[in-house]
Amino acid sequence: MKKIICAFIAIALMATSVLIRAAQPLKPERGLHISVMVFSGREDPKFIVTDPKEIAEILSAVRGLPAHGSLNSDSSLPHPMFGFRGVTIQNFSSITPELGFVHIYGTDVEMIESSPASSAKTKSFRLDNTGALQQRLLNIARAKGVYPPK
Repeated sequence: MKKIICAFIAIALMATSVLIRAAQPLKPERGLHISVMVFSGREDPKFIVTDPKEIAEILSAVRGLPAHGSLNSDSSLPHPMFGFRGVTIQNFSSITPELGFVHIYGTDVEMIESSPASSAKTKSFRLDNTGALQQRLLNIARAKGVYPPK
């Protein structure tokens, strides 16, 4: 009987250990997590850019865009409810970490940045007059085979 109780306790401890590890949030893979927003009701095509040179080029392209003339921090990015709704970038790299989120829809670019001194987040808008940034990200998605979705 004592062996059965010891075995039961050992199994319970192992199960608890597994559950505790499973409950801990996973750290996302380093890089730019990019989603092509095309679906409603199922997962959008996603890919991760991990090459530091490519990450730096993409983030530099975002930062190099001029301020948007008609959208401000109180605005929301206009896009349709269904169909293509743009491309999003979540920055989990160590390159320009304060630039955490970017949403691109055509020529409009929304950026959410955090202040290094505090946890405050600021929203701003940039204008990509040619739509080259969105096109570049869609081309990478095509090269990776995730877009157009199959």
